[in-house]
Amino acid sequence: MTTPIEEYKREACRGNRGRIVDAAAEWAGVVDWWASGRPLFVQAFRKEVGKHPSKAGIDNLLDAAIPRTLGDLQRKEADDAFYAAHAALFLQEMDSIVSRVPRDCPDPEAAFAFANVLRFVDHVLFDSVVMLEHWAARSRQVPGVFGVGKNEVEHMHTFFFGAQQTIYGHGSFGLSFAENHSDLVIGTIRQALEIRLRRAFGIAGRFSDANNTFEPVPLSALFEAIRPFEKQIASAVPFATLRRINGWANMYMHGAIKLPVWAPPRVLARLKPLLLGEGRKRGDGLRMPKSAFDGVRQKLMDQYDVTPSPIGLVPVDHCEVLITA
Repeated sequence: MTTPIEEYKREACRGNRGRIVDAAAEWAGVVDWWASGRPLFVQAFRKEVGKHPSKAGIDNLLDAAIPRTLGDLQRKEADDAFYAAHAALFLQEMDSIVSRVPRDCPDPEAAFAFANVLRFVDHVLFDSVVMLEHWAARSRQVPGVFGVGKNEVEHMHTFFFGAQQTIYGHGSFGLSFAENHSDLVIGTIRQALEIRLRRAFGIAGRFSDANNTFEPVPLSALFEAIRPFEKQIASAVPFATLRRINGWANMYMHGAIKLPVWAPPRVLARLKPLLLGEGRKRGDGLRMPKSAFDGVRQKLMDQYDVTPSPIGLVPVDHCEVLITA
């Protein structure tokens, strides 16, 4: 008798489809299957792991699923809560895609868009089985149960060919290939987070008159300067979550270490109100009294202005923050 995981795996892993022949038909097939595939995954996950995908809120999900350091990752991988959180994030990402991409579209150019979505969805579904493989091997010390695996460190080819896609778009004849390299966005997320916080507090960096050079203030130093004032600052994303996202992104930036492919889009979705704002006023993803704004800047000046490279500050009216009082 076929078990739930065997039935789910048969469909979830069939999509490493290589060349896509009829993108519209194949996408319609994924949409139709997901109606039964979703509850089948939940059933398989509960049977194998003994837990339901987590029902926690998004920040608690990210706290459980996103490591700050390699040591944190190793600890999390031994804990069933890590996999329950990722199972929830997987379901969120698939639900988001299926709800936003139409099953059918008469537009002549729709086939190209369907193919792009399919290439990413193939990775998402495949990783949902790889996640269970990792659970068996790292939480139960029983490797090879589900017979799947993936490279967990980014290959240099991905960086090169992904950069070509950023320049020319996906599948632009001989200028770029069509394969999906979604994990590369982690570097963009890391940069966007840093620039967002720098622009909020107007921290341009450090200038050295001695050798006429510019040095950025480490993001870690800015986080530490913010810490005493956190309770006064209304952030669209809690600073604890931002620190965790920063640490996870640094693992990719410096070690090319990957999590399941649904992690970057789920993190990006969480960061949206901070990066783009919650209303129409510039910088309203971060709101604080002038005393907190000045306090953060003063902390950094106290740290660096005693050195030969003092802080360069942007005037407050040019900062992307909403001063409340």
